[in-house]
Amino acid sequence: MKNQMYLFVFCLILISCSSNSLEDRAKKFMKDSIVVNFKDPSSYQLISLKIDTFRIKDHIENIKTSLLDSSLTKLLGDSLDKKHLTELSKLNQDSIENLQINVRYSAKNSFNATIQDGLTFFYYPQTNRFINPN
Repeated sequence: MKNQMYLFVFCLILISCSSNSLEDRAKKFMKDSIVVNFKDPSSYQLISLKIDTFRIKDHIENIKTSLLDSSLTKLLGDSLDKKHLTELSKLNQDSIENLQINVRYSAKNSFNATIQDGLTFFYYPQTNRFINPN
């Protein structure tokens, strides 16, 4: 029990130390991959950046919730979800599946008006990649 506590504290310290570099990398990804496609990239200003962590156990809970929703289960079928759930259950429940990064920003639109907007992209630590689903 004491060893688990030390491991938990060590992981918290590691995450808190690496979160600044992840935040910097997320900002760089935003500027290099998304802002360059804006009508006026020079007008871009970051308002906020929030990082949410999703673990394997969160994914399992989402699947279980969808299986309980009978209308969704009838529509999509549950055999794939049950198979996926079985595979996920074999993994470490506390391992991080992905990090969701929510960004709020302001920029000028095509009418030269300053607007505020936001977007969400993901970071997958297993592959060390950012993915923009938009």
